[in-house]
Amino acid sequence: MPELPPDWQDQMVAMIRGTAPLDGRWFTGSRHLSPEAQIGVYATMYRHRLVDAVLEESPGLAAWWGDAAHASFLAYITDTPSRSWTLNRVADGLVDWLVKRDADIVAIEIARLDAAVQGVFEAADGHLLDPAEISMDARFVLQPHVRLLRLTHDVHHFRSAVLTGAARPEVAQRTVPLVLFRRERKVRHWEVGEAGYAFLDALRDGATLMTAIEAAHAVGAVSEDQLGPWVGTFCREIAERAMVVREGAW
Repeated sequence: MPELPPDWQDQMVAMIRGTAPLDGRWFTGSRHLSPEAQIGVYATMYRHRLVDAVLEESPGLAAWWGDAAHASFLAYITDTPSRSWTLNRVADGLVDWLVKRDADIVAIEIARLDAAVQGVFEAADGHLLDPAEISMDARFVLQPHVRLLRLTHDVHHFRSAVLTGAARPEVAQRTVPLVLFRRERKVRHWEVGEAGYAFLDALRDGATLMTAIEAAHAVGAVSEDQLGPWVGTFCREIAERAMVVREGAW
């Protein structure tokens, strides 16, 4: 057996990850396995562990694909070898991979939703908003655990049914302005309508309440005479869900 090169550990990792071809020169083999087969066992076990991790991170897409999920996720991790030290990041490239493969839009949107839920669950908490901080000219941002998604199909109902064991509804094509947030370690989703989405979208990068109200009014989803009551109700609802924080207050 040849002497191990100085970077043999890096080369071993690359072979197991699938970013380098299997090389059996460093293995002795056995009665039943060739040297290449020996390293192949480790590579196969690693790939299947990654597939299990993707299945765990993507329950909506796994349910949508059904029996084809395992083979599809195996193709994904083969095409996009993981470069992360944690299994929590293994599905990060799944949406881009689906887009490049011209996957159907429902699968892509379920994958987007799966990824957003994972991000919401792992995100930090900002401090709770103090009513004394509220003014029209104060700047606010979304809490770290809040995510906005604009979907073209109501895939959130399908995913919820998968997780709760309820009957899975047909996925309908319609515009869904959706916000995800975390409460008591559980991820929730809320259809906020066009005005609500525009309001929160304005706060995504920091904005005053007045700017957010103007953005909500600009989409034309709330009439002039209803804007005041709508703002009061919506601001109360986002405060109850701890969805915003004053900019710079962490």
